[in-house]
Amino acid sequence: MALLWMDGFEGYEDADGAHARLEVGRRYTVGADPLRTKNGRFGGWCIVPAEITSWFKTPSLTTDDTLIVGFALKFVQVPNDAYFFWMYSDGSHGMGLGVDDSGVLCVYRDYVVIAATTEIVIRTNKWHYVEFKVVCDSVNGSYELRVNGQTVLSDTGIDTQVNEPYHDQVFIRGTYIDTTKTPWIDDYYICDSTGTKQNDFIGQQRILPIFPNADTTDIDWTPSAVVDHYTLVDEVDPEGDGEYVEDTVTDNEDIYGYENIAELDNEIAAVCLCTDVCVTDGTPYDLKTVVKSGGVKYDSAADTIDSTDYVTDLRLMADDPNTAVAWIQSGVNSVEMGIKVG
Repeated sequence: MALLWMDGFEGYEDADGAHARLEVGRRYTVGADPLRTKNGRFGGWCIVPAEITSWFKTPSLTTDDTLIVGFALKFVQVPNDAYFFWMYSDGSHGMGLGVDDSGVLCVYRDYVVIAATTEIVIRTNKWHYVEFKVVCDSVNGSYELRVNGQTVLSDTGIDTQVNEPYHDQVFIRGTYIDTTKTPWIDDYYICDSTGTKQNDFIGQQRILPIFPNADTTDIDWTPSAVVDHYTLVDEVDPEGDGEYVEDTVTDNEDIYGYENIAELDNEIAAVCLCTDVCVTDGTPYDLKTVVKSGGVKYDSAADTIDSTDYVTDLRLMADDPNTAVAWIQSGVNSVEMGIKVG
C-alpha cells in the first residue's frame, strides 16, 4: 500500500497548550522537550514542537526510493534561518526543509541548502499545505516542493542520497525556544511510490477524528468500571490506567459503534484505527483489530504487544474491506471497530 502514515494530531490531549509528549511518544520516537497541542486548522488540534530541541520521528516505514510527505504548516512568527523537517535515511539526515526569517522556503541535502524560493511563500499566522516528494538516488535523484498545490521548487538529475538509496523515516522539530517561532503541524500524510493508488502527491488532506459512541453486541472484554464499555475508551485525551478494558481469552472481542461525521465526502483517502494498548502482567500477547463493515467482520493480522508502557497500534486502511474499493461516507458512518485477543 502506498499510503504509509496519517495523523490529524487528535487523541493526544484536549486543551490548548497542553503537554502531549508522552502521548505522542506512543506513536512516534520523541525528544525530551515539550510537544504541545494547539488549535488546529479546522477546530481540532495540531501539534507544536515547542522548543528547538523538541521533535518527533516516525518509525521506519519503507525502503522504496520515493517518499512523499504532506502536512499543514503555520508559523505565528517565522524564525531566523531554521530547518524544521527532515527525511531520514537509515538514521542519517537526508533531504530536508527550512525557512528563513522572511518566509523563504529552503531545501536541504543533509545540512546544506541546495535551493531556496525567490519569493516569500510562508506568511505568518496563516496555514499552508506543504508537500515534498523526493526520489532518492546519488545521480538521478529529484525533488519537488509544493505549497498549496503549486510547485515552488524542483530539480532532477541530482544527488539526493546521503546514506541508503531510500528515505525511511520523517522527522519534524522545533525551531525556537517558544511557540511563537516554531512550526505548527497538522493533517500529516506520508506515501511511497508502491502500489496502484496514493503513490504520488495526494493534495491537501483533512484528517478528522471519530470516537466510539456505543457498545455493540460483541462486548467480551472486562471493563475497569461497571459502565458501557465504549465510555472507557472514548477519550480525546487518553486516560491510560484511569479507564480501560482488558482481557486474556483468545478470540474475545470488544467492538464499538462510532460517531458519524457530516463533513465527509466521497473522496476519502483512508481510515486509520488507533488503539492505545499495553501489557499489564509482563506477558506479551497478540492483539488483533476488528473492522465490521457491511455486516462482516475483518480481522487484522496479529500484532505482538510486549510493552508495559502504552503504545499505539495502527491499522491503516485505504479501502473499505467489505467493498475492496475506497471508503465512502456511508461506509465510514456505519462502520464498527474494535479489538480482539489474538
